[in-house]
Amino acid sequence: MFIGPNDHLIIMDLAGLEFRGFPTLSISDFQELESVGVKVVEFTALAHLHLDWKIIYDKLDGVLRNTDLKLLCPFWRTSPKDVSWLSGVEIDYGNPAVGKSIDETTLRFLDGLGNNRDRVQVNYAPGLSGGEVDWMAYTYRLIPGTVGGTGQKAEIPPVSDEGVAEFIVDRQKILSAQHNEVWTSLVNAQIVHHHPRRMIIENALYDAYPDCAHYRINHWYFPNLHDDYGRNMVRENSRSKYFVGSEWVQGLKTNYDAGMEQKVWGFITAPIHLQSKKSKLDSKMLAIIGEAIKKLNNED
Repeated sequence: MFIGPNDHLIIMDLAGLEFRGFPTLSISDFQELESVGVKVVEFTALAHLHLDWKIIYDKLDGVLRNTDLKLLCPFWRTSPKDVSWLSGVEIDYGNPAVGKSIDETTLRFLDGLGNNRDRVQVNYAPGLSGGEVDWMAYTYRLIPGTVGGTGQKAEIPPVSDEGVAEFIVDRQKILSAQHNEVWTSLVNAQIVHHHPRRMIIENALYDAYPDCAHYRINHWYFPNLHDDYGRNMVRENSRSKYFVGSEWVQGLKTNYDAGMEQKVWGFITAPIHLQSKKSKLDSKMLAIIGEAIKKLNNED
């Protein structure tokens, strides 16, 4: 088990981007976060920045050695150095060699963790060129002949919803074995018109892994939710426990009641992020995070 019964808050950090000049959390920041009750951190970007493997392991090892935190590490569209899953500009979900490469990369990643494997959960979150949006099958239906509406010509054929579902299910054979948990990471609000297709994949995961705990991360939850799509997903997809983006640390206060009303499992929040223009963890953030954790754990 990776997520415990009182793990309701994930801290999001863009570890790895410091090598491109962006601020990220330090070891002392992680220790301060742990002191107010944080138990889980998502290294959102680390495993897909095409970094050298040593950089990835050094970053993980620094946190694992100096804290008791657990780390969530997603693979997305791109990969660590010396590995490529792309055909042209996107992943070819219909190519068995791609799935095999992702599985081999996952095993290599886990093997490199040594005795720390129990404190890390690796998950594969299929992404498009625009981020952790959604399944490859949709891009060709948005604007035929382009990739994700970017105007770039598609270099691989469309893949059916069932084909994408099979691809996702197959990747979980290794990923779910880590802690008997199934994880995905998405931005549901950006795929408002594709709810039926999304449920094809959700139901395939439930059917294939009925004895696993199912967790979903929706980083972009409260703003711009056309037709209440994201909220409906949480209500209708009750077999999964959702961590939803709080909209920065302040959102742990302003969006807390709405999240609880919608029966989310918890929140994911980023003290430091490019879009929030916050570059330093401060005492006010720590106080809000600590208060939210106590409320989520009914410790008030």
